[in-house]
Amino acid sequence: MMTTEEYFERAELGLLSTEELEAFTIRLQTDPLFNKDWQAFLEFKSTLAYMQRKQKFKKQYAQENTIHSKTNRHPFKIQLAAAAVIIVISIFSTILILRFSGLFLHSNSREITYLNRKVDYIDQHQRAAKSTEALKKRKELSAHASNEGSAFAINNQGLLLTSYHLIQGFNEMFISNDAFERIPVKLEFANPELDIAVLKIQDSLVYQNWKIPYNFRYSDCRLGEDVFTLGYPRKDVVYGTGVLSSRTGFDEDSTMCQISIPVNPGNSGGPVFDKNGQVIGMIKGKNMSAEGESFALKAPAIKSVIEGHKIQNGIANTVNKLMGCNRDLQLKRINPYVFNVVVFKH
Repeated sequence: MMTTEEYFERAELGLLSTEELEAFTIRLQTDPLFNKDWQAFLEFKSTLAYMQRKQKFKKQYAQENTIHSKTNRHPFKIQLAAAAVIIVISIFSTILILRFSGLFLHSNSREITYLNRKVDYIDQHQRAAKSTEALKKRKELSAHASNEGSAFAINNQGLLLTSYHLIQGFNEMFISNDAFERIPVKLEFANPELDIAVLKIQDSLVYQNWKIPYNFRYSDCRLGEDVFTLGYPRKDVVYGTGVLSSRTGFDEDSTMCQISIPVNPGNSGGPVFDKNGQVIGMIKGKNMSAEGESFALKAPAIKSVIEGHKIQNGIANTVNKLMGCNRDLQLKRINPYVFNVVVFKH
């Protein structure tokens, strides 16, 4: 597991991948505590480098002037200066160690961090190399978007599930994937407490031939059980795998579970499947102060909210058509029902 300090070291040395750099840049813009830690790290590195250069210069100066200054040396002053340098370096080292070990964590540092993707497109030129026409059009759609994330179909009548924090405060929403380029949706209902939003596709022609291949699983999952996700932390869909690492979520929240799948901004609202292709939950967020702590809202909690709002048709009570299929076939059948969500504010 990579520590925050190691993460910063890789960023400073230019060793982050394109995806890591994108996530790093977005987090600097959206997480004040993370940005503050980064600035402290840079300040420490700068001070340390300055001290090292100063010591080197003093050493060279002393060597060059040894012959001329033997009679004028002040050993006590030299020792005092060296001691001062050591003290300064020690202080900065201690501050850095305490900060990254958690002793300087702010009160909100262990709050769950939502994974909507703020759109700034600093590295849009890197993505422009993608060749498919559908991907190009999705980029045009997102060019002026304010927020992005993921969503997935819950029945064959055009209802989609996503995270409420993704669409909160926005008044225009669209979805897209490999099959559809720009589909308007509206908010059907929301439950801010559990961070659930249900969207409705406006054009019935879009879903007239839908046959969702998966269903929801409401029984408990086993610790260590294989799980996987599909979502849109990038412009094209991303597949992730891992295991169920805890039956409860952040602060032992029984409505959530913890998974080991690495998730990034844009994954919010995406589905989590078991090995048989059954939906066990929806990605909600992660603990940014601990790598590998990702959280999903459980299927029973989702069902309870949707049934409580008496949504017409609700969650499809379909037979799982993915049981026994290999993963390639599962992904092929699921992919048309997972979407990139882009939202605007006018």
